[in-house]
Amino acid sequence: MKKVSLLTLLPLWALMFLVPSSFAQETPWEKFSEDGRVAYGEGRYLDATKSFLAALEEARRTGLGDDQLVQILNNLALTYKVSKIYDKAEPLYRKTLAIHEKQFGPDHPQVGETLNNLAELYQAQGRDAEAEPLFQRTLTIYEQVLAVDDPRVLRTRLALVQSYQARGKVIEAEKLLQKAIERAEKTLGAEHLYVVQALNSLAQFYQDQRKESEAEPLLRRALAINGKILGPEHPSVAKSLSFLAEVYRAQNKEAEAEPLLVRALAINEKKWGPEHPLVARSLTALARSYHAQGKSAQAESLFLRALAIDEKVWGQDAPRVARSQVNLARFYRREGKLPLAEFFLQKALAIDEKAFPATDARLLPTVVDLAEVYYDQQKYGEAEPLYKRALNVMGTAAQNDPELMSRIVKNYAALLRKLNRNDQALEIEKKDPAR
Repeated sequence: MKKVSLLTLLPLWALMFLVPSSFAQETPWEKFSEDGRVAYGEGRYLDATKSFLAALEEARRTGLGDDQLVQILNNLALTYKVSKIYDKAEPLYRKTLAIHEKQFGPDHPQVGETLNNLAELYQAQGRDAEAEPLFQRTLTIYEQVLAVDDPRVLRTRLALVQSYQARGKVIEAEKLLQKAIERAEKTLGAEHLYVVQALNSLAQFYQDQRKESEAEPLLRRALAINGKILGPEHPSVAKSLSFLAEVYRAQNKEAEAEPLLVRALAINEKKWGPEHPLVARSLTALARSYHAQGKSAQAESLFLRALAIDEKVWGQDAPRVARSQVNLARFYRREGKLPLAEFFLQKALAIDEKAFPATDARLLPTVVDLAEVYYDQQKYGEAEPLYKRALNVMGTAAQNDPELMSRIVKNYAALLRKLNRNDQALEIEKKDPAR
């Protein structure tokens, strides 16, 4: 299963409901807001910020009412948030919260939404101690006034789980997810699609804790419910099959995982056709299982087919294509075909460098993989600048991924020792978070 992602939930959706209802006699603040919404949707965040600031200035000049003002404040705050200008987003969310509490009282869903926005802003900055009570208050509001299967309830619960985990509150996180299952079962019945979501969330939590044996029965039950309600060939059943197969693979149960992945692939091919991105994902998952079982020829064929699909769907220079190239390169590296691994990693890095800033953390996996392939081939001169680059990109982010930081440090130090630069190796090793 993929880790729950909460900070990328619905930024465009959050703007969509703030579009003026009519453009027949568009006022200046509405025109500025619409320009900002369009720019935001196109990823032009600087232009969006300018438009929303102009809308805010116009609102203040004309004495616009609170309903319109909070629309602009939310749009501007969200744009600052995705631009990582957190210090400017926070006072806007706080102003919106004050307006909503005055308008609706402390327990209204709109107040909950604003609390959630502010909490997610804190969470994005690693300020989980401040985010936690806001998520708790939001969840209390939502559970009182919204349906048990409302998406906002699930979103906030998962965000609170993330905050608990970030602060080491594992027991609280587990209890919260268990309570969600119990509440859903009591309200909706034991065989409901929302129960499937709750089961999957707890299973993901157990996977994060490396408790696959506890995740397995939850995923089995989720699969059974999906199959009964939706039918055996529904795409959601394919997802459940893939989730369960991943748990088997984590326990080295490849023989149990393979038939589930084969079935998931068949469902996706029948539903979406042979050249769909979801088919590419299924091919990649099955290829990894084949490779783990020593079925190298079958694995290579599937990796290549997944790459071909992504190239056709997304274009030659898309980051999704780079991910498929990295998957193929890792396969070739494990097969000892280092020149092929190098070739595909170079292509992947070239794509990523066009798509992301030079210091973007999304470059790290490809940079590190390529450095290691160079090292394996004793191309130390090519490997060293990549290790330096990786350390530079990690920076303070090392605390968020200590395992990757440790891997970079150890491999770079080993390279320096190969070059008889032992003093430098010792200095580099001081950066190892595992020390």
